[in-house]
Amino acid sequence: MAESERKTSKTGLAQHMREWMKKRNRPFTGRMICDGLGAETWAERLKIHNAVPDFLRRGEIVEHIPVHPPKRKRRQNVKRYKYNHSWRRVQKGKNKAKILKAMYVSSTEFAASDIERLSEAGRNHVSRIIKSLVIDGTVTIVGRRTCAAGVGAENLYNIPNRERFRVEVMG
Repeated sequence: MAESERKTSKTGLAQHMREWMKKRNRPFTGRMICDGLGAETWAERLKIHNAVPDFLRRGEIVEHIPVHPPKRKRRQNVKRYKYNHSWRRVQKGKNKAKILKAMYVSSTEFAASDIERLSEAGRNHVSRIIKSLVIDGTVTIVGRRTCAAGVGAENLYNIPNRERFRVEVMG
């Protein structure tokens, strides 16, 4: 398993940081977050420090640039942040809707690779959804064709009752 794919256990740190940052009306620093959450050991402070870029990437916090920078030189390089109160979590499940729509609008026969290209979703996600629909009986296997690379074969699928698919599956 690759380093980026490894699952880490959830500790609730992000939620604690989020609650602390939401309460602040003024800009804050990483050190202020550590002090506010009571992080005493170096390991705890490092975890908080490493979580800040994730909040920035998501847009949950933004870098604060003061209108009038301080005249003293001592701490000018310390980054200050403000919480973005208009930030909302991204809705999950958009891929499934894209996959189902790609299946519905495709021609009479389609392969998982066709749906993958149309929906821009991952191969495993597409295959998992198709497999569950085959088990339910809303999609049937009608044949096989050679893969685009020329090596191996892939299943071809069909939606036997398109109206039922649109009403029950696409909802």
